[in-house]
Amino acid sequence: MVSVIICSANADLLSYVKTNINNTIGVPFEILAYDNSNAERGICEIYNQGVRDARYNVLCFVHEDVVFNSFDWGAQVLMAFEENGRLGLLGIAGSSYKSLAPSGWQGSEIPAKINFMNLVQKYKHADKGEEIKYNNQFSSTVAQVAVIDGVWFCGQKDILTKHPFDQWLLPYFHGYDIDISLSVGSFYDIGVTFKVMLTHFSEGNFGADWVKATLRLHEKWKLKLPVNKASLTEAEMRICEKNAFRSFVSTMKKSGYSSYSCLKVLNRSGIKSRFGVSLYLRLAVKCLSA
Repeated sequence: MVSVIICSANADLLSYVKTNINNTIGVPFEILAYDNSNAERGICEIYNQGVRDARYNVLCFVHEDVVFNSFDWGAQVLMAFEENGRLGLLGIAGSSYKSLAPSGWQGSEIPAKINFMNLVQKYKHADKGEEIKYNNQFSSTVAQVAVIDGVWFCGQKDILTKHPFDQWLLPYFHGYDIDISLSVGSFYDIGVTFKVMLTHFSEGNFGADWVKATLRLHEKWKLKLPVNKASLTEAEMRICEKNAFRSFVSTMKKSGYSSYSCLKVLNRSGIKSRFGVSLYLRLAVKCLSA
């Protein structure tokens, strides 16, 4: 039995995904949908309420702009938790390396080695065609990762009651997936399943609000980062850090941040002490460049 928790901002999308879940989940379930069309509450607050309200122990959190392509996916979720008693979160996309540099869940430059995903991605904000995003280099049923993407993920009520979403640090709609991954992942396994596939109709919006949330959560977790579940070498970790920070600086500048603000983020990140002066100087040049 599964409790499906949805933070809803669009009644039409909600109706559609409810019908889709009913037709595909394959196990007894309930849907807890919370109307947030006026954006009065952040997603962490709503998800915490969902954890409290849920009747069942296995919980699935899902965006409303998706369609499940797999049938009986609820049974696959239940089986994953039954087969691994240490499984804390199960997602559909994630990375086995979480950088010390501020970033989203995705690693860069060596994605085939660290990124795991199984979904169809459509684009709302970019002029791009549909993509099938599949990477499972070890042919795993469930791949162990450090962090998962928030489009769809499942956990257990007892665990998420002890390790709730940080609604005080993250009062809006970004960063919750990385934060809950790092929180639960400090005690339990985090996995990406290849037994469930869905289509996601939006790639997300990475603007100033996303930058602020990402900086908050990295300040919280910087003493525990990086998380290296991929057994990357030191050289590979530097590559990931370099590209993650460069990507973040590009997003900062597109969002109106100054070169000085970018340099300030670099100085607070801990990259210099963890990865050395040489990498720090290269990233400082990126901060100060146009």
